Amino acid sequence: MGDGNLEIINSKEIPLKKYYKKNYNHFKKKLISSLHQKILHSKDKSDILSELEIFNLRNDKINNINLIINLLIVKKIISKFNINNLSLITDNQLIQKIITQIYPRIEIINYQKKQLRIFPFLRISKFYFKAFFVIIITKLFRNYKLLKKKYSTACLSLSPIFYKNKKEIFFKDEKYLKINFLLTDETHLNFSFLDIYKILRNKYKNLIHVESAITLKDLICGLIKSYRFLYFISNSNMKLNIDKIDFSEFYKEYLIISAINRSKLNIYDQAIPALFKKFQMTRFKMYLFEYNFGFYLNKLIKNNLKKIDITGYQHGIFSDKLMWFDILTKNKNNLKYLPNEVISFNFQSLKDYKKILPKNISFKLIQKPKSKISILFKHTKKNDPQKHILILPGTHDARIIYGRFKNKILNSNKSNEVFYFKFHPKNRIVSEDFKNLKIIDSTKNKRFNLVLISSTSTLVYDFYKLKKNIMVYDINNKQNLISSGLLNKIKFFEV
Repeated sequence: MGDGNLEIINSKEIPLKKYYKKNYNHFKKKLISSLHQKILHSKDKSDILSELEIFNLRNDKINNINLIINLLIVKKIISKFNINNLSLITDNQLIQKIITQIYPRIEIINYQKKQLRIFPFLRISKFYFKAFFVIIITKLFRNYKLLKKKYSTACLSLSPIFYKNKKEIFFKDEKYLKINFLLTDETHLNFSFLDIYKILRNKYKNLIHVESAITLKDLICGLIKSYRFLYFISNSNMKLNIDKIDFSEFYKEYLIISAINRSKLNIYDQAIPALFKKFQMTRFKMYLFEYNFGFYLNKLIKNNLKKIDITGYQHGIFSDKLMWFDILTKNKNNLKYLPNEVISFNFQSLKDYKKILPKNISFKLIQKPKSKISILFKHTKKNDPQKHILILPGTHDARIIYGRFKNKILNSNKSNEVFYFKFHPKNRIVSEDFKNLKIIDSTKNKRFNLVLISSTSTLVYDFYKLKKNIMVYDINNKQNLISSGLLNKIKFFEV
C-alpha cells in the first residue's frame, strides 16, 4: 500500500492497480467530500482553512493521500475474498493505528520509525525568532535608491530559483519589479542564515526582498494571530471517518503541520500590500498559484488591492488527475484565491485548466522551448546487444522509483538491460551504482533504447512532442498523474 519494497517467499501479490478503475475515483470523491465538510463546519475560519496544504490535496507529493484511498480499496478486497488471517508489515504508525481499529486481531510486524512529535507553539515561536533576525538583516541590505519609484508590473521571485548569472529566467523581463521571498512558509524555501546572507549580497536588478518591508509591529501581530489560530486548530474537531474507517490520526497530524506552515505567512499580511502601494503596481505575475501559498497571495492582494490584475503561470506539471483544486472549486465563489488569467505551457495542461477552474478566468497558451535533455536524447544503434534505458524521476518520487528498480534488478535475470538514473537536480537522493543500475549526471555522448519518465514530470510532454521512444513508469500503488487526454497516446511501464 505504501512506498516500501517487500519480498515474501511463497506469496502472491494482489495488484492494487487492478482495482483502481472501479474504486479509485469513488473513494477519492469520499475523501474530498469529507475534507470539504471540515471547511464548511469551521464557519468564520473557512477562509484561512482553504489556505492550508491539507485542503490543497498535494497528491503529487503527499503519500498519505494515496495511502488513505489504498486502505479503503484494500478493505474492500479483504471483504470480497473473505480473508481472515491478516498480517501487517509496516514502519508507518498512522497505518498501524488505523488498521488495528478495523482488524483488532491482525498480526503486526512493526519496523517502527521514531514517532513524529509536533509541538505547534514551539515550532511557530522558533520560526518567528528566525524571522526577526532575517528582517533585521534584510533592512540593513535594503536600498530603495537602486529602485524606480513606480513599476507597472511586478513578479514573484524566489531567488536563487529561476535565476542564472544574477538574472531572472522565468518571466525574463528585467523591467519587472521582482518581489522576492526569503522565507515563505518554508515548504518552498528552507534557507539557513548563511544562504540568506549569500542571496542578500547579490545585487539583483529591480528586486526587493519582501522581508525588508516587514515591521516589528507586523511580526508581533503575526505571532499573536498565529498563536490564536493554532489554539483554534488544537481545539477543533479532529475526527475524520470515511466509509467507517477512522482516519483521525492522519487528519490531526497533517492539519497541525499545515496550520503551522500557514501561520508563518502572517508576517507578510501588511508588507505585501504596502509594497504594491509604494511602487504603484497594477499587474502581478506569479507561479505557484496552484498551491496553498498561491491561494494566500491571491486572496491577500485581491482583498487589499482591488485594481491589481494577477496572472498565474504554470511552472510544473498540471493534469486533471491532480487534486489541488478539488476542494477549493467546490465553492464557486472562491475566485479570490485564484488569478484573473492562467498561462499554460502545453496544450493538454491548458485543456485541463479549463476543465477544472472556473469559467470567469481567462486562459492562454504560450509554447516554451523544449528541454535540452529531450532535444539531445539519442536512440541506440540497432546492432547493440544491450538494452540501455534512461530513467528520469520527478522531484517527489525519486526515492520510491530508485528503490523499485533496485529491487527489480535484484530479482531479475535479464543481464542485457542496463538502467541509467538521472535525478532531478533539486532532488538528489542517496544512491549508488548497483549491478545493472547506473547513476549519471549527464546524457551527453550517451544513447538509449528507451526513456522512462515520471508522470509528475513536464518532460513527458517534451519527449512526446518530439516523438521520442518514451514510456511513463506506472507505480502499482499510486494514481498515475498523466492527463486523461493522453492515456491512450502514451505507453506505461509498471513498477
